[in-house]
Amino acid sequence: MAPKILLVDPASCHPALEDRLCERGYEVLRAENGLRFVSQLQVENPDVVIMDSRPRFCDSHTLCSAIRAQFRHKPVFFLAREAHEADRRDHLGCGCTQVFSMPTQLPALMRRIGECAGTP
Repeated sequence: MAPKILLVDPASCHPALEDRLCERGYEVLRAENGLRFVSQLQVENPDVVIMDSRPRFCDSHTLCSAIRAQFRHKPVFFLAREAHEADRRDHLGCGCTQVFSMPTQLPALMRRIGECAGTP
């Protein structure tokens, strides 16, 4: 069974990310809104959650806190176009596992996904 990766607000994520995940054999789950997010998180129990640091439908810190309340050790990665040090501290403070600057850190993100979710 392939590891599951949940993309929150996938339209905001780096365009090549979903293709790369699928090419490597991961099962990609998509949450375009809050209801879908809750459903995917609780029913599918993804191995890793990835979201833009500023998703369109809600606050990333609120979402991350909600994940942490139920799943303490689930990896949650934030994607940022520009990640200033103060932003990184805020993101990590809400419980995010790691922040990746896109697109420059896409290879590092893919390595980290493999470390946390395993390889298909």
